[in-house]
Formats: sequence, C-alpha cells, structure tokens
Amino acid sequence: MQQQFLKRFAKPSEDYMHLRMQVMLEMHSNAFDQSKNTDAQSIAKALEDQRIELWGHKAWMRATDHQLQQPMVVGVMQKKSIDGLLYDVEGSGLGFKTILQLNSTQTEQPTTCQMQKP
Repeated sequence: MQQQFLKRFAKPSEDYMHLRMQVMLEMHSNAFDQSKNTDAQSIAKALEDQRIELWGHKAWMRATDHQLQQPMVVGVMQKKSIDGLLYDVEGSGLGFKTILQLNSTQTEQPTTCQMQKP
C-alpha cells in the first residue's frame, strides 16, 4: 500500500495527507448521492449511521449526535530507519511509528446529547 501511495505522490511535498479529510469528503459525497440534492437537512439525514472504510480504517457517523466514531492511532515521530521505520513525511527524514491502535468501537464515548432535529 505504501508503494502505491509513494508512486502516486512522488514529490515529498505531496505526501502528507490526513485520513480524516478523506473520510469527510467520501462521507459527504455519499450523502449527496443518497439524498439526491444539496439541501442541508437531507445531507445531515443521509450522514446518520453512514459507515465507511478507507485504508483499512472503519468509521461511522453516530445518528444521535452526528459525531464521527473512528479509530485512533497513537504514534511517535522519529528518524527514518530507526526501529525499522521505512517511510518519512514530506521528505523530512522523520516519520511516525505506531505505538497504539484502537478501533472505532474502542474509542466510542457515551453521549448525553439531546440534539433537536428539524
């Protein structure tokens, strides 16, 4: 997977991307397709309980409060090649080593939200 990414984004200045931004755009695109219009209430309704999987990470939009439930990855920044770290970020020589990964079920917190829907 990393090799495909590096091939697509060959310039070091292009290699930094945020999974959360991809999730946001994909989920909104799906909501537009599902609702067949751009009305905010229709889009909000289409986002409820929507599930998505990107790059092996599963996320979903909780209907009760519209909070995205997603995995959490905790990492430390270190020099490339230390402890087998193969990739750096933006050509900096520094990359992220994952030290803890939790799925969206493990990170979900209870809610007391009483969101009023139109």
